[in-house]
Amino acid sequence: MHVWDTVAASTKGVPYSALLYQRYVGGVWRQVQDAYSEVKGDNLLEQPIADLFDDRHIPYYRSGSGASGATQTVDAFGLSPGPDFVLPEESPTLIIESKVAEDGGTARDKAARIKNAADAAKDRGLLPCAVVDGKGWLERPNALVDVVVATDGRTYSLSTLSHLLDIPEIIDLMPS
Repeated sequence: MHVWDTVAASTKGVPYSALLYQRYVGGVWRQVQDAYSEVKGDNLLEQPIADLFDDRHIPYYRSGSGASGATQTVDAFGLSPGPDFVLPEESPTLIIESKVAEDGGTARDKAARIKNAADAAKDRGLLPCAVVDGKGWLERPNALVDVVVATDGRTYSLSTLSHLLDIPEIIDLMPS
C-alpha cells in the first residue's frame, strides 16, 4: 500500500484538495499542528539547552510551558515577552529565546518574537541570545538574518548549541 492510499483511506472520502485548503486557512489541521508546536520546542531545543547547563552546573531560570509560564517570567523579571531562559536567575546578565520553525511563515513570526525579546533584553542591559532550528529558517533566510542581527550574532542551532558555552557571560557562570 502506498502512502497516498493510506491518506485516501483515512480521509473517508474527503477530497485531498479540501484537506490542503483546511491547512491553508488554518482549520483542523492547523489546530493539531499548533497543539504540538510548544511540545516540539520544549523537547527539541529547550531541553537540550537545559541539559547543557545542568551538565556544567550553570545556574539559570527556565520559563514554564505555555502562556502562563511566559507570564510568570514577565512578572519575575520584567521582560516582555518572557524569554525561555534567563541566566543566572539571581542578577541576570543574559536571556535565551529558542524557537523551532517548520515553515517559512512560522519562521517569520518567531523571528519577530525573538527580535522583541532581544529588544527588551537590551533595554535592560542584558545580552540577547537565540537558539533556532527547523526547516522554516531555511525557507525564510531573511527571518534568520533578522534574528542574527537582533542578537548581535549570538544565534545558535541545535548543531552549534555547545558554542553557547563560549559566551563570556556564560563562562563566568561556570563553577571553577
